[in-house]
Amino acid sequence: MKKNLLWSKGSDRQLIVNQLQDGNVVLGTSDTVLGLLADTTARGTSLLNEIKGRDRKPYIILIESKEKASYFVEQSDLTHYQKLLDSCWPGPLTLIFRAKANLPDYIKGINGTVALRVPKHEGLLAILGQFNGLFSTSANLSGQPVPNSIEEVDPQLINRVSLIVTEDPSASYSKAVIPSTILDLTGSQIKMIREGAYSKEEIEKILGINI
Repeated sequence: MKKNLLWSKGSDRQLIVNQLQDGNVVLGTSDTVLGLLADTTARGTSLLNEIKGRDRKPYIILIESKEKASYFVEQSDLTHYQKLLDSCWPGPLTLIFRAKANLPDYIKGINGTVALRVPKHEGLLAILGQFNGLFSTSANLSGQPVPNSIEEVDPQLINRVSLIVTEDPSASYSKAVIPSTILDLTGSQIKMIREGAYSKEEIEKILGINI
């Protein structure tokens, strides 16, 4: 039986950090969809690819704060989109930037980009405080639907993760999960890749422009 931990317990959080630092993959709830977490290493990428059953494709990187984005993105690019960062992080908005040139290829997309998000989730943020960032991806096999509950996660995937982390039963956790909105900021115009928790209209209101 896979050991289930709680985000709310400090001792459980340390076990999660230990497992991730040891190069293992963790399955857990979040402020968006059920996700897999791995350290931002070549091993982390390889394991997620094996578990998901997909070829090379970059993973979203969760970070603790907008300040930690500077590990992955030049400060000038971050400053240009400060209004978005201030308004939507922490929250369900993933932003695609041009990656720093010295980042390893397994972190970057084929076009030299990196996708970042600061989650609005106390447990995740506590874990992220121990890392520059963590790879994150939905807890489904490639091409399969995203599960709405742990019970819906494919057994093949369950067998490959080291821990399962859930919300405290007493917490007010909504199971109406919605993926993050994804914006591409690398071109001359902002491009919405996926409309999720933030609507197009909400993003346009924050920016004061049409996208």
